[in-house]
Amino acid sequence: MDKLAIETITGRPVTRVGKEMRRSGDEYGLGRLIADAQRNIAKTDVAMVNNGGIRADLGAGVATYGDLFRVEPFQNRLLRVVVSGKVLTAALEHAVRGDRPDAHVAGIEVWYDPRKPSGRRIMKLRLADGRGVDGDGRYTLAVSDFLGSGGGGYAMLRGLPSGDVGMTDLDALIQYLSVLRQPISPPDDARWHREAGGGAR
Repeated sequence: MDKLAIETITGRPVTRVGKEMRRSGDEYGLGRLIADAQRNIAKTDVAMVNNGGIRADLGAGVATYGDLFRVEPFQNRLLRVVVSGKVLTAALEHAVRGDRPDAHVAGIEVWYDPRKPSGRRIMKLRLADGRGVDGDGRYTLAVSDFLGSGGGGYAMLRGLPSGDVGMTDLDALIQYLSVLRQPISPPDDARWHREAGGGAR
């Protein structure tokens, strides 16, 4: 492909961004937006995006295909995985094993206590419909094929029943952005809640 053809693709306007979205803090709007996109497109109960898969900030103004490609450059396939409540909880525990959450989620809120031992930090989970997570229940989870194959330490997701959604994570984001009101703004609802006193609220 010649340089002009590449520039035609990468320079194609996709959406308008109302305010710069930076990757800073325990949880940020860009990560929530990507998780929302994957849950919406895959039509799942929950979505999880590892922070390492979000590679660039997104500036204000017109966002091109090239801008969004820099945010999600790996061309990971989007999967719909069937998980038990126990596996979902284990995946979320893995995300809070360090000093701060290492993933962004959609469709669920997580209360956790970082002072507790790794693997036993989650205090409470609440799905988008207000229900808790039943350990023996079955849930659908949108993840990249990187996570679905156990990448990033998510070995608990390897080998589970899954289906390819039919597009990459980047394509899912672009499709989702096309239906949002312009200019887009990042979701500002907190989904990870760090417990100060150790008890679930």
